[in-house]
Amino acid sequence: MPPTLFGSGNISKTVIWKINEDVVIKYRHEKMESHTLRHKNLPCLALVSMGCLDLLTTIIGILYLGAAELNPWFAEMTKTNLPAYAVIRLSLAIFPALLFYKIEKIFEKAEAGDEVEKARLLINCAYFTSVVALAAIVANNIVVMAKAV
Repeated sequence: MPPTLFGSGNISKTVIWKINEDVVIKYRHEKMESHTLRHKNLPCLALVSMGCLDLLTTIIGILYLGAAELNPWFAEMTKTNLPAYAVIRLSLAIFPALLFYKIEKIFEKAEAGDEVEKARLLINCAYFTSVVALAAIVANNIVVMAKAV
């Protein structure tokens, strides 16, 4: 069959397939978006992870390696009530991450502008500083534990 103005003659199938393909791609994107971790949540997850690692390495060091808490506010509590210490330290790991998460939600609703971008830069610097500080603390805990073993 010779080509026509519309190609091979089955233009309707091609158009229907293209429309359906776009719908399928949009549906897949929506499903993936609802089931995947958004990149904006990664700093919060990093903060909670580093806080939990700090807590874990501190408790292991105290219980099994004879280490001591250097923070004077918590030093006595580790000797008298370790479960309360763990709960407080876990809440101190989760609470800042929740604050950062809520701030990010506020930024999503805010109108774009110079002041919003400056505030977003400040928050991103705070994310970075918090994660780096906690990573340094965890690294220190691991070094202390390695020396004790």
